[in-house]
Amino acid sequence: MNKITLELASTNELDEILKIQKSAFKKLFMKYHDLDTSPYNETIETILFRFNMRSSYYFFIMDENKKIGFIRILFNEKNNQARISPIAILPEYENNGYGKIAMTTIENKFSKVKEWHLDTITQEKKLIGFYLNQGYQLMPEHKAIKEGMDISVFKKIIV
Repeated sequence: MNKITLELASTNELDEILKIQKSAFKKLFMKYHDLDTSPYNETIETILFRFNMRSSYYFFIMDENKKIGFIRILFNEKNNQARISPIAILPEYENNGYGKIAMTTIENKFSKVKEWHLDTITQEKKLIGFYLNQGYQLMPEHKAIKEGMDISVFKKIIV
């Protein structure tokens, strides 16, 4: 693994974001067939809409000069809370620590943020474990998406 950095995405790179997103979320889409909420089903228009949202930023996860994933951050008005939605790593780079490094880097980069939020599929124990290992707490609320698929909510407080 080389030095991992984050690079702010620009509007002319939205097609790359969509390509990474489709590749990263294809396996989960094929497993759950979630037509309504899966990032796999999103279009370039959806990415553009999110890109243009106030306080929304996409960062490419870079291994040297190669884009191996991205992380999107959405800040509240005071910039002291943020939501990660989504984080995506290309399948061929999964399980190599890139997600952990990206999340740690983003938390350090935005040290004014004292409360981080994210959510993931409840049935994906590997993802649940990953976020717990990053210091996120599983919150009591969850949302049913469809039979056999729920969303769990996480929060991390930085003191």
